[in-house]
Amino acid sequence: MKRPLVVAGLLLAIPVVLLALFLVAIEVFGWNWARRPIANRISAATGREVQIAGDLDVDLGWRPRVTAERVAFGNADWSAAPNMFSAERLAFRFRLLPLLIGRMRIDELRLAGADLRFEKSSQGIGNWELEPRSAGGGGASGERSDFHLPSAILVESSGLHYIDHGTARVFDFQLARLAAEGAEAAVYTVEADGTYRELPLTARGVLGALELWTRNEPYPVRVSARVGPTRARLHGELREPRALQGLNARLELRGEDLHELWTLLGLPLAHSPAYQVAGRLTREGDVWGLHKFRGALGKSDMRGDLAVELRPQRRPLLRAAVRSRVLDLDDVEGFWGKEVREENGSKPAAKRPILSDEPFSFAKLRAMDADLDFRAQQIHGRSLLENVVLDLDLEGGRARLHPLQLGFAGGRLVSNATIDARRDTAALDGDLVLSSIDLERLLRDLELQHKGKGTIGGRADLRTHGNSLRQMAAHLDGELGALMQDGEVGETLLELVAIDFGEAIVAHVYGNKPAPVECAVGTFDIEDGRFEARTLLFDSHDVRLTGEGWIDLAREEMDLRIHQHPKDFSIGTLRSPIDIQGSLAERKATVRKSGLFRRAGAAAALGALLHPVAALIPLVELGRGEKPGACAAAISDLERIARADSTPAPPARRASGSKGK
Repeated sequence: MKRPLVVAGLLLAIPVVLLALFLVAIEVFGWNWARRPIANRISAATGREVQIAGDLDVDLGWRPRVTAERVAFGNADWSAAPNMFSAERLAFRFRLLPLLIGRMRIDELRLAGADLRFEKSSQGIGNWELEPRSAGGGGASGERSDFHLPSAILVESSGLHYIDHGTARVFDFQLARLAAEGAEAAVYTVEADGTYRELPLTARGVLGALELWTRNEPYPVRVSARVGPTRARLHGELREPRALQGLNARLELRGEDLHELWTLLGLPLAHSPAYQVAGRLTREGDVWGLHKFRGALGKSDMRGDLAVELRPQRRPLLRAAVRSRVLDLDDVEGFWGKEVREENGSKPAAKRPILSDEPFSFAKLRAMDADLDFRAQQIHGRSLLENVVLDLDLEGGRARLHPLQLGFAGGRLVSNATIDARRDTAALDGDLVLSSIDLERLLRDLELQHKGKGTIGGRADLRTHGNSLRQMAAHLDGELGALMQDGEVGETLLELVAIDFGEAIVAHVYGNKPAPVECAVGTFDIEDGRFEARTLLFDSHDVRLTGEGWIDLAREEMDLRIHQHPKDFSIGTLRSPIDIQGSLAERKATVRKSGLFRRAGAAAALGALLHPVAALIPLVELGRGEKPGACAAAISDLERIARADSTPAPPARRASGSKGK
């Protein structure tokens, strides 16, 4: 009887002794012998190279704890980065009993000095899509392994990166600490602190269970984050979480400057005052949309819909339809290159040029294509505008306005233009039409105390190139014309044209009363920034003024000569001409004491008015019925004078006239 008991005891002692010897061996030699078998097993299951270059340690128990140092998990073959994941230290605790029936249950995961890279190839393939090397590699085919996220995750001093090679977008996060907790098959609470593009980052949120992600079922997302001064809240779900598709969530976004989104997301937005916006954020394929959004930009309100298509190997495409009930132009100055206005009361330097030579920046114009439909019902702030209509196409740095409509002073400016910034030097080509502008209302809107009335219209056809306002002015070519009729001007208003000009004209003829203006016209030929006067006419009841000369924007100088034609004298008896000369900043009018404009020269100057002025008349004749306006009557009178003076003059008089002209 004793012998069987002894044999049984010996048989039972064998595994105990073997286990004891195994534990002694582990204590003496450690777990590093298991590094290669474990790495090979994971490599076979995932199709990626796995390395454990540091120490491997296991604390045995019902919940063993595994610690590995200098761990690396290989990247996809198409990636230039060798590793998708690496960590200076990785530690996790798992349950032993579920592992015996093929289930992995990790209770705790800790990472330190880790670097995790999510990459998407130009063909749309993610580096997280694994290709196991063999069917026996644990889930290589058929059913996915039964895996759950750890109930506790702690990541310290680590980096998280997302690179989309198709759109060239890169997002780099440095995490000082990330902590997540949740029960098995339940939602996770997440907290993160770190930096994003050298800006402080904090994030708090709730994510769905991993089971929803692995089954590609709607995955709840609720996150609040702050990066620098920019804050965001997102509450919704991903319909196809494994593909990061089907996002449908409410987004609330606010910040101190829209330009921050250039740094954070690569959206080429301009400097601005503080903003906030809320709407429904979606993602379908490569298109991100913000629908039925409402927001504020400084003192301005905005609403509408927009979509950004992140096109592979091409610039992003923005499509937007935006409406504003009240737009303050000070809030959007950054969109045409100006710094956001600050109320500091500073004054420019006394000798500062009128036209700025500060270079334009076209980097944002080239960074995105756009199709924009914008309407603003009211314009506030330091602006003459009353409303805005803008239709803009932008492709490859070439912007086309078709059209831009600006309402102000009871009238409208309409422009069709192209700004081409595809090359190093930008080019502009366009036309504009100014119609039915109320001078009295314009002066009131400008908060000027000068007296004036009348209806103004104009046309321009302009071409130029340059990388600053001064350069574009210096290279300006084209033609321009402006006309006013049925109004009056005071002495102080003409002082805006030149110092002492009002005294020379209005005060001399009308005393302290405003001068009635039947018609005032100016047309110019423009070449290299030099405006050569083709027509200068000021027609009133008592006097008609004509002139010639030039205005040079490149040199910021002007030289005009105005000839007086009193109507109570014959056409050959004229007063002395008036010269307007000097810099554009300090121009001055001077009455010449000698030299009269001869009859032949007067006829030539008056005859030159006829063609360009006729094209401007419809711009101020709107709604006047069949009664001809003052400018039409003035042209008819000038036609008569020009015909009367077209008879040949004696050679000496003709030469003198040519010289005077």
